[in-house]
Amino acid sequence: MFALGNPGGSPDNLDNSLFGFVTVEFTDNSLTTSGDDSADLFVFEVGSSGGGVIESFQVEISKDASTWIDLGIVSGDAVVGLDIDGVAGVIAGDVFSFVRVTDAPGGATSGSPFGGPDIDAIGAISSAPPIADPPISVVPLPAAGWALLSALAVLMGFRRRA
Repeated sequence: MFALGNPGGSPDNLDNSLFGFVTVEFTDNSLTTSGDDSADLFVFEVGSSGGGVIESFQVEISKDASTWIDLGIVSGDAVVGLDIDGVAGVIAGDVFSFVRVTDAPGGATSGSPFGGPDIDAIGAISSAPPIADPPISVVPLPAAGWALLSALAVLMGFRRRA
């Protein structure tokens, strides 16, 4: 679960006039598929507390924060459960670390100064261990030394011929 500010509080809003967005990264876990039609991801919008308006927003997921898969525009519910199984671009067992929530222009707005979705929390219900950084290939020093010596021998051979 990722809470934006204090859970149940009034977080920073995604300004409707600026078409704002927020990108969150799961670091303790990753979002994954459930293998069925149950909700894998929940987004909590607090606009309805105290008779407020529930604003529309777009939800996207990503493995690397550069290539995004669109889950669609959501409106009308304070708690939104999204099933990522069967979404184009999602393969069973895929894991995602990033969720981006973007203000959807043209939807209802709670007005100034708090226009835009009031995203309270984002939770990966179907979760897996966090995505580890890719391992770095290390060339053992002896192999690197042999490669350097071989290259020097070749260069010395060319120099003698010239």
